[in-house]
Amino acid sequence: MKKIILFLIIFLNINVLIAQPIKFNRMHRYTVSALAPHFNQLILKNNQYICFGHFDPQIPGYPQRISPIGAKFDSLGNVISWFPFIDTNYNYCISSYNSDTKTNDDGYIINGFAVENQSPYTNYGFLMKLDSNLNMQWRRYYYDTDPNSLWTYPDYPFLSLKITPDNGFIAVGNRFRNSGVSTALAIKFDSLGNQQWIKTHFENKIFSRYVSVIALSSEEYVFFGGLDTTSNPINSDVVVIKTDSIGNIIWQKTFGGSKGDGSMMLQNHPDGSVMLFYTKSDSAVISQGNYDGYYTLQFHKLSPLTGDTIWSLSYGDKKHNQDTYSFKVFPDGSALASGSYGNYWDVPWLLHLNREGSVDWYKEYNIVPLSGQNYFRGAIFDLQQTSDTGFVVCGQINNTDTAYGGHCWLMKIDKDGCWQANCDTSNNIQSNVKIESSLEVFPNPASTEVTATYFSDIEQGILEIYNTMGTKLMEVKLPKGQNSHKFSVAHLAKGYYKVILKEKGILKGQVSLLITD
Repeated sequence: MKKIILFLIIFLNINVLIAQPIKFNRMHRYTVSALAPHFNQLILKNNQYICFGHFDPQIPGYPQRISPIGAKFDSLGNVISWFPFIDTNYNYCISSYNSDTKTNDDGYIINGFAVENQSPYTNYGFLMKLDSNLNMQWRRYYYDTDPNSLWTYPDYPFLSLKITPDNGFIAVGNRFRNSGVSTALAIKFDSLGNQQWIKTHFENKIFSRYVSVIALSSEEYVFFGGLDTTSNPINSDVVVIKTDSIGNIIWQKTFGGSKGDGSMMLQNHPDGSVMLFYTKSDSAVISQGNYDGYYTLQFHKLSPLTGDTIWSLSYGDKKHNQDTYSFKVFPDGSALASGSYGNYWDVPWLLHLNREGSVDWYKEYNIVPLSGQNYFRGAIFDLQQTSDTGFVVCGQINNTDTAYGGHCWLMKIDKDGCWQANCDTSNNIQSNVKIESSLEVFPNPASTEVTATYFSDIEQGILEIYNTMGTKLMEVKLPKGQNSHKFSVAHLAKGYYKVILKEKGILKGQVSLLITD
């Protein structure tokens, strides 16, 4: 009875702890009388916004307890209701690495890790399933009984989760061995959260971790993470692997700079390719136990068959401690990425790519002082596209005078990244943008003929042209020993097409082509 009364008191008081938003046109800050509040995951449903995150409700008589929380907002960002999921036995961290949240039964799946509040402070991976009304259906904890596994901090069992074609889930992270080696971890679950298989990769490396995963329509998986062969994790490489349906490696690719690279994210592209996004560094060091370095933004588009790069883009100046938090690719092939740079989330930013892989706009959101206090630091942890072709983003704004206080943050922006009237509509695109592609077509748009230019040594190459339904309409044989070829497209109807470069049946590059009058 005491436990029930305590929960009711906590539930009733939560709406007192969390005030209505302070509004700044389309930017909302939600004041929370608690420690470490975050909005980490965002869903759009029926013209409403649903956010999930975590916070410390500061329950009297208890030490710090970070618990999951959900919130529902109307289309203008006004609070409809809050849904705290209090558990005083663990400290929770909700994943913010591009996880799927909306399930096929109109419910939700939340993932992350939970740390015991008493020795030995074991880290558990957890899944929490909610119905369409945000009522909890089940919560599962996952612990490896392998005696060679530590599963204590800095173990991160579930950093990202994706829904699989069979309506199950696949979660990725890492676990530490007693030997001090960290191994990349992947676990497959059915729709009820029952474990189906577990895989660890790179057992012979000093440090490895998966931070992102996607499921392919072929029931195969692509994993993205960090890999290090030395005792110094700042030397880690970016690693991408493709596996079969039970986690056996098919191919592996490595990317990155000469030093440790930052947060890594994967997304499915609507044309079937794989999109990568991470921060690249040639100058990272460890200072006072933390990474410290200068990073640029890096994008790659890969063939899912071979892992070969179709095109890559390095963007922007090297910025101090630049990190990434979310990356979404939309049905038209465009994408939006979020991150921040500075000592502690000093400057949050958004970057928009068009379907061709060029930067449309880049904007920084320097948070203004709110209510006479200093709230300059912030982070955008998740984002979604809205029906008006704009976007909504969520995250956290931190107090500058405390390490753990802060405010949840929800912001609605238009298609150009503006959140208020009289916004600076300049794109702020930096000059040192570098695009490398194995195939280009010019002119684009075109009406009568195009010239294809390819930067690979093609011996037996062909170009294939597909419509938006995936039907092949043309095949053009390429002359040996040349790196460009002109051909007619006058017979094609107006619309978008996909041009694919192949050599001996292997995908070498692809671009979109627009045919006009």
